[in-house]
Amino acid sequence: TTSFLTTTTTTTNTTTTTTTTTTTTTTTTTTTTTIPTTTTTTIPDNCFVEKCQHGTDGPEYYQNLENDPVYNCRDYYQCDFDVWCKHSCKWGLIFDNREGQEGCKLPPLCPNCLIPGMALIDIEAARHMQNASVVLDKEMMNTPMCTYSDLGSCDYIFQPVYGYGPRGGHCTTEFKVCYRGWSCYMRCDAGLILDPRSGQCLPKRTLE
Repeated sequence: TTSFLTTTTTTTNTTTTTTTTTTTTTTTTTTTTTIPTTTTTTIPDNCFVEKCQHGTDGPEYYQNLENDPVYNCRDYYQCDFDVWCKHSCKWGLIFDNREGQEGCKLPPLCPNCLIPGMALIDIEAARHMQNASVVLDKEMMNTPMCTYSDLGSCDYIFQPVYGYGPRGGHCTTEFKVCYRGWSCYMRCDAGLILDPRSGQCLPKRTLE
């Protein structure tokens, strides 16, 4: 008996495939250049170019330096960014150039600029306005409580303004003054009260 041993060899071939994906990102940068635009405006006839006196960008205010004393008080210059422009106060007002108080006001409230030839009405109005200031309207962004009559005249110079209650009927710190067509509400300075007989603001103790 003959035995045969048969050996079977099986060969397995395994193929591995590797796939590589390459992603390329391209960044594009766009640069935009903005050219500033400069607008040049024409200087008005009442203005000229010159450095502001105090070296700021303004506004700076200066009293008019012309020879006419009337217009010295009424006219003024405002300087912004080295451009000076001439302005005039409304009729009946003069310019107060005191630092921090610049503005057009009633002449008796501007002791730094007095128009020559003051009449009796000027002197009387100035007496009433001593130790007092114009009332500011809180409901109108603190604008002065003044009105102007186109007639340029007044039918009174001084009027007390009384309030309410037992004391308000005879004690007050407020009054009206009419001066060259301007009618203004005035209030006595702090610590003072109005004496209706003299029309002046006086210390309270002098009226007791």
